[in-house]
Amino acid sequence: MDREMVSLPPESLPGYQEGNDLDVVPRAREDELEDIIRSKDNFIEKIIEKLDHQVKHGSGVISGEERLTLISLLDKITCKNKELDGIANELSIQIEELTKGNGRLQQDIIDVNELARYTLRELSRRITAIEDKKIKKSKSASVHLDKLFEDMEILGRKQVSFLEASKILNIGKSRMKQLKPNIALDGRFIIVKSRSHKQKELIRLRKYHKLIG
Repeated sequence: MDREMVSLPPESLPGYQEGNDLDVVPRAREDELEDIIRSKDNFIEKIIEKLDHQVKHGSGVISGEERLTLISLLDKITCKNKELDGIANELSIQIEELTKGNGRLQQDIIDVNELARYTLRELSRRITAIEDKKIKKSKSASVHLDKLFEDMEILGRKQVSFLEASKILNIGKSRMKQLKPNIALDGRFIIVKSRSHKQKELIRLRKYHKLIG
């Protein structure tokens, strides 16, 4: 009985590559490698089924060269499968690390938000305190100006120096200088230059300003 010989040159297999080309598999080619392996597996399964059929029916045999080719391919596929397992494990570790890193980042965001809320509360408290001080100073200034106006009226003083005004109010000269903006805005007073001392300023009752000139 004539027997049909089956020739299986390596380059005829789908996705065949030289061993040197398969030594290093970048991660970006993981999917491509899996496709190649699946293709080889399917192809080899078909060849083996065909050869089994031929042997059983006496229509063919496997040559030594063909057997070596199949064994070599199976060894390569086994190695690449192991390499894929290693890549999968490494990717799993990286994903776990990224997950942990993401958790830490989320906690950092929470901490920053808490710090921002605390900072805003602290700023609000300080601004409120400053406004309260301004209000208190404004009330204090109003009290001082009311007293200054009344005492100048009682004493018959049309104008006084800042030093004299501080004595009338029984406050320090520096505090009296702080009241200068309040005096300038108060319609009952006007601040004028002294005729005798150009550097000296006087507090004059506005209703006497035109009379004094």
